[in-house]
Amino acid sequence: MPMLKLCFLVVFTEGTKCRFIVQAGVRVEEPVKQVLNSQEVEVWSLITWKLKWGMIFSDIKMKVSGNCEVSERSMMAIMGRNVFIEGLTLDGALIIDSVDDAEVKMGGLIKNSGWAMETVDYKDTSVPEEIRIIGFRFNKVEQLEKKFTQPRRFSMED
Repeated sequence: MPMLKLCFLVVFTEGTKCRFIVQAGVRVEEPVKQVLNSQEVEVWSLITWKLKWGMIFSDIKMKVSGNCEVSERSMMAIMGRNVFIEGLTLDGALIIDSVDDAEVKMGGLIKNSGWAMETVDYKDTSVPEEIRIIGFRFNKVEQLEKKFTQPRRFSMED
């Protein structure tokens, strides 16, 4: 059975965004094997960002520092240009959204119930076709969502 790696909602051959963030210095736990639509897959931490945060590897590397860790069940979305991950330990779901002129430093321990991945039967016609094709959907149980709308410096640490 072929192995696939999932990274957020798009299937990447090698968990591309997860690998970038690991190469930048974030320790990401190993993926968990699950069966989705009769396919065994490796489910990685769900890490994504807008291109304005990191279009090339040097952008990402410049914005990650300290001892950062992300658990395998975690989800992180970065939607701001000047978001810096410094000494962050994430076990759950984190969404960071900021205006371009804001500078946000995220660090410390963030722990919550996160998002649960629920498998979906591809034969269940009560579920939209695009969800059945993917084989799962997210139940957004709990998340920390931070929105920074002012053009100034913010620091979110313990």
